[in-house]
Amino acid sequence: MNDVPADPKQQTATTANRPPLPMKILNCCPWVRRYVTPEQRYMKLGGSLLRMRSPQYDQFMQNLCQDAELITPHEIETLLEGGWRERKTVAWLVAVSRRTGFRERLGELMPASVCCAGLANCVALT
Repeated sequence: MNDVPADPKQQTATTANRPPLPMKILNCCPWVRRYVTPEQRYMKLGGSLLRMRSPQYDQFMQNLCQDAELITPHEIETLLEGGWRERKTVAWLVAVSRRTGFRERLGELMPASVCCAGLANCVALT
């Protein structure tokens, strides 16, 4: 039942009707560098966020809210095809910007995202 290809360079989320994007493409994608990896954002979303204190929390939330407004639907779709870091981050960006149009897509990814991005998908779906 594992949708992850045997080749680690090809590890991405897969769905029945969408071919996965190679990690090589996602790693050089400017959207990963813009939304996912600055200051290891993907690591801070979730429990770490609850433990942050001001002013770190305030700055983190300000940056998250700004990026949630800036990210385009095309960038969201592309990042949803990525690995757990991309899916986790983009689910939070969708939740913060209240983009309900992505609920169905996030729901499709739930079985493949349970390990690391599942909680973020739940946040976005509520």
